[in-house]
Amino acid sequence: MKDILITAFEPFGNQDKNVSQEVLNRLDEKYIRALLPVSYNRARYEVKRLLEKYQPKLVLCLGEAGKEKTIRVEKLAINYTRAIISDNDGDLRPQGAIVEGGQNCYFSPLSVEELVPYLNHLHYPSVLSLTAGGFVCNVVYYTVLEAGYPALFVHLPYYEGQNTQTEHLPLEMMIEAVQEILRYFEKRLFNKA
Repeated sequence: MKDILITAFEPFGNQDKNVSQEVLNRLDEKYIRALLPVSYNRARYEVKRLLEKYQPKLVLCLGEAGKEKTIRVEKLAINYTRAIISDNDGDLRPQGAIVEGGQNCYFSPLSVEELVPYLNHLHYPSVLSLTAGGFVCNVVYYTVLEAGYPALFVHLPYYEGQNTQTEHLPLEMMIEAVQEILRYFEKRLFNKA
């Protein structure tokens, strides 16, 4: 469905893989799929370019929150950056605004509160989160919502074999969960069964 844009991120930090990229690569090619750089500036520019080019009816942003134990569904994006690691361009932003003088936050207009129990009912362990953090994920989410597109950001934990020091979920389970999220919104937004 070329009305839906799905974004994910390249690896960052000391990782050689990113779960969001692994999931994106396994999703149906009927969607507009885009891999974003882990760069405050380049990711913001690239997502703006994609929105202008495709003008999607729905944007699903995927990111990695490796130390989480569950799928994290993000309610809002904040006009704030704060991270203890640099992006892939070496840009370290201990704190600051994404847009000086911009709106403090944007809430997803989608039914996030209903989605989380639905996913849990289907045995995809999920939690509602009130912010997408302060790293590049939040910058992308803020940019999409600021532009007025219906969007959702989903953070995924590490998958089995990606990192041995933390808990994880099976990659196939996360792929299925993301497919279910897509079906959930296709049914509600586009009346597709």
